[in-house]
Amino acid sequence: MNDDNDKISNIEYVSAMRAIRNELKKDQSSGSTYHGWQSNLACCIMDGSELDHKTANIIAVNFLRKLID
Repeated sequence: MNDDNDKISNIEYVSAMRAIRNELKKDQSSGSTYHGWQSNLACCIMDGSELDHKTANIIAVNFLRKLID
């Protein structure tokens, strides 16, 4: 890729991440986008490790807090 394409890609990435962060910040109740991400992250963590559900959820929540702060 040339530099012009990289700049467009970076701008699109920043815009997408801003939209995701705003959505995750907006509502963290059951059934929200945040809750869906937290649940999916916890399942992925459990699938790739010997961790239990409670620990995987704690890790997922901590990751999302760092992402949206």
